[in-house]
Amino acid sequence: MNTLLDPQTFDQKLRELTGEAPLVRPFLCEGSPFECEIFLVGINPGKSSGFWPHWNALRGCDKRGWLQDYLAEHGRYSPTRERIERLFKALGPLRCLETNIYTFPSRRESDLDAAHRDTRVFDFLLKTIRPRLLVVHGNSAVQHLARLTKSDLSRGQFTAVSYCGVAFDVFAGHHLSYQW
Repeated sequence: MNTLLDPQTFDQKLRELTGEAPLVRPFLCEGSPFECEIFLVGINPGKSSGFWPHWNALRGCDKRGWLQDYLAEHGRYSPTRERIERLFKALGPLRCLETNIYTFPSRRESDLDAAHRDTRVFDFLLKTIRPRLLVVHGNSAVQHLARLTKSDLSRGQFTAVSYCGVAFDVFAGHHLSYQW
């Protein structure tokens, strides 16, 4: 485990930061987020689907169950969701966590209410889980991470950075919905 917090304290802080709002999606992974060494970071979820029914502090996240509910609710994967699932499948046995700088869903970033443009959950995940690699897609996500790490993140290449005393690599790219 590569985190600074035990699972119960992590859960408590996560619930505090999100207010347990039914539409938020702080992250997705299969099992414990503490074992994820790779973060895939976007701007915000494109569609709403409940996170909390698929989260348990001790067992972690049930991404398979979440995906089943997503398909039942939306009928099919969005183009971005298809690319995310394809990327995670290609990464195979590597433990990956999908997250966004903003936790509230909207079809487009411009549709996201100003009150929901809060990065505290993402910043908390980065500080506590301490991944080795971040694959960041979308201008706002790349810009936020550049500000946090005080780094120039060039698209299409790996950049070594640090945040809160933890070193990791960042691969910055265009949004997964296009130019990939």
